[in-house]
Amino acid sequence: MSKLGREIRRRREAKGFSQTKLAAAADISVSAISRIEAGKRSPNSATLIKIARALDAEVYDLLPKQTLLEPRVGRRGREELSAFAAAMARKLDANAHKGGWKGESPLWLFARLCEEVQELEEAMYAKEGEPDPDAVREECADVANFCMMLSDVTGALEGRSGR
Repeated sequence: MSKLGREIRRRREAKGFSQTKLAAAADISVSAISRIEAGKRSPNSATLIKIARALDAEVYDLLPKQTLLEPRVGRRGREELSAFAAAMARKLDANAHKGGWKGESPLWLFARLCEEVQELEEAMYAKEGEPDPDAVREECADVANFCMMLSDVTGALEGRSGR
């Protein structure tokens, strides 16, 4: 059983829900609930949102609290931050020949950001339902870069207000 599956089961049982009742409340199949709780299936983001709503919880509350989510301090944290920043820089350098993002429309950048988030979701389940750390780092770098580009193009990096 996965940590996610255990947490869904724990919350379902705490609410007094059977798998059938949770499935009905989330508008998904009973077999999907059973497989998710058993760790035989990883839910996509839409399914996870439905389950969270049915349990009166936030998606974040269902996710395992891993060390990636905890504050980092000390040398190891600096090394990890440096590796992430290096991944962001590599991604930007690899695309420098495309002329940058300054002339792109915010909506186009937002659409690309959404695509990158989808790729990040896929990396989270890349290895038999478990994250592939290298792929997750690379996809996070892509997401962070598109967030930075979108902020830049909309003036958010300069502190401009839309009001």
